[in-house]
Amino acid sequence: MRALVLSKGYELSVDNVPIPAIKDNEVLIKIKSVGICGSDVHGFKGTTGRRIPPVIMGHELSGVIEKKGKNSSFKIGDRIAVNSTIYCGQCLECNLGHFSICSNRKVIGVSCSEYSRDGGMAEYISLPDHIVYELPDNVSFDEAALLEPCSVALHAVSKINIPKNKLLLVFGAGTIGLLITHMLKMKGYENIYIVDKINSRLDIALKMGATKKVLWDESMLNENSFQLEHSTLIDCIIDAVGTSDSLNAGIKMINRRGLIRLVGNTMGRVDFPLQDVVTKEIILKGSYAFNDEMSECISFMEQKKIDVKPLISKIIDLEKAPYWFKRLSENDTEIVKVIIRL
Repeated sequence: MRALVLSKGYELSVDNVPIPAIKDNEVLIKIKSVGICGSDVHGFKGTTGRRIPPVIMGHELSGVIEKKGKNSSFKIGDRIAVNSTIYCGQCLECNLGHFSICSNRKVIGVSCSEYSRDGGMAEYISLPDHIVYELPDNVSFDEAALLEPCSVALHAVSKINIPKNKLLLVFGAGTIGLLITHMLKMKGYENIYIVDKINSRLDIALKMGATKKVLWDESMLNENSFQLEHSTLIDCIIDAVGTSDSLNAGIKMINRRGLIRLVGNTMGRVDFPLQDVVTKEIILKGSYAFNDEMSECISFMEQKKIDVKPLISKIIDLEKAPYWFKRLSENDTEIVKVIIRL
């Protein structure tokens, strides 16, 4: 089969590799669409340690069941999307329904010191039956490739319990930040501000449900130097960037006893003013991947409550992927989501 193989940093090639075998509880999926995630781009650049070559990347995927193990409940030809996390279903976290933080989890398309698991930038992938979801007929494969980041976004907003008229602020208008904005709007929040460095992405955010766009300025890092309208009423910030700058700005802006939901993790370590967090009793709460939110997202997409089409910047074939990875690694600001169609 054809597969996009990362052989070393900044080197991708379309190679011929064996079609993966399946176990009794697995299915073989013919890939139809797969999204290029920012984490894949970081892997291409060799900056994270989470895409150690050689590896086939790609965890935002949709496809069709080509073959099934004897214990699988799926049918040949079923249209599907998948959870990016292969969870064990047996550990304490899994028994509590916290699949995203499974003690034995493996992420599709990730190769690190603990494990290596090829992803969906190939013609076929084999996966356990329990992380596969059937698609309705009115959801396209391209849309379904965005169900994974939609589920990440829904998981991030699912634990936010503040009145719907309160002001929320989202840092970052990348795919996840835009989808978080969309989910907040869908959940009925009335005042959603979004901050980013790229004006064109902020314009997309307005289409996705933001009520006000704010262009990033480094003055946001200084106490009282950035006066956002109603700033003292910001009770919740969702950080979809994950840098020292975004977290520090959030700590300056958030109301006392406010919640900062940490979703982006661009940097392994950040510096922040601990004393401000303590004396304002700010709640810092992480959000990683998702549990069963994909079921809900599929239902929303079927009902046309979720619209991901504004995020799809380009649809390409597998052979053009190395070129587009290079463009994305050079921070092409006009591109939000590239979909590889097989």
